[in-house]
Amino acid sequence: MSHEKGQVGLLPKKQKQNGCKQVYDKVNYCTYCMKAISSKISRHLLCVHKEEPKVRDILTLPKKSKARTVKQELLFNEENFKHNLEVLKKKEGFLVVGRRDANSETTRKEAIYRATSAKRFIMKQTLWVHERNCSIS
Repeated sequence: MSHEKGQVGLLPKKQKQNGCKQVYDKVNYCTYCMKAISSKISRHLLCVHKEEPKVRDILTLPKKSKARTVKQELLFNEENFKHNLEVLKKKEGFLVVGRRDANSETTRKEAIYRATSAKRFIMKQTLWVHERNCSIS
């Protein structure tokens, strides 16, 4: 997706296709590869990096347990947070936010809040969802 040089924005969210319930177009950054992963980040981490200490710790916990979910979320957010800080420092690129609004193609820095304990950037419009659901804070 192209944008003007020197501009910070969000990748636009694609529209759902007929018959589909979900759109899987969000890009996340891997803590270990430092690459953009456009598929499911949890599958990537648990398969490709299963020997890493943090990932091994997650694999020892029961599936769908609260503790496993919280540890996975922190690991997923870690590299996205680093990436976002780098984008803000360079003042160009795309930010990765926790939840995207379907109508927001670009945004200003003022419309984004930083949840430091969750290591996540959150859009102003969806801040209430984070505050209601955050299990990390």
